[in-house]
Amino acid sequence: MIRPLACLLLLTCLAPALAARPASNRVTFQLGTLAIDHTKSIAEITQAQAQGGFKALPGNDVGLGLYQNPVSTTLEVKVEASGPLRLTTLIKTAPVIYVAREFPKDSCAYQLILKHEWQHYLYDREVLRRMPDEVRALTVDLFDTPRPATQVELDRARQVFMQRFKHVYESLSFPLHIRIDSPAAYAELAAQCGGEIGKRLAGNPATPSP
Repeated sequence: MIRPLACLLLLTCLAPALAARPASNRVTFQLGTLAIDHTKSIAEITQAQAQGGFKALPGNDVGLGLYQNPVSTTLEVKVEASGPLRLTTLIKTAPVIYVAREFPKDSCAYQLILKHEWQHYLYDREVLRRMPDEVRALTVDLFDTPRPATQVELDRARQVFMQRFKHVYESLSFPLHIRIDSPAAYAELAAQCGGEIGKRLAGNPATPSP
């Protein structure tokens, strides 16, 4: 399961926009190392999941595992006296997979849940690989046609860039993640490991505390 994307955009304009040459946008990444957290309980994961995730099993509002990847994006805009806008987009991530501590690391269910959340991680990496081309397309649309000529126009372009970046990211992500976040997919998971997941849930209703 994934939490909604979090995106922060910062615009720095160092000189007036003078030239009409096409803007360039260099896209760089700071990808955090994937962390595996086995310290949270089913109840704790359920609470986190309720703020934007999916149901873990048909008919159960409980979270067995959770994938989160906070993403922050900064956009720096520089203008040379007689040159084009030069933009740098930096995308930072901090991915983490949570597996409920009720499932021992040596259990079949733990490995099953970890594999499921790992696939979410791989889907996210696939989306990130596609973002440089998407960012450059946004740059052409927002900073070249027409080119912002005042600070007000640059601020407006910044706001629209933020909105469209988030929309593009989530539009690319959703069709991938929903493949394995569906009632049919969860029913299939529940049937594996000799029904270990269902047995564990039967003894752990995991009602979140207020």
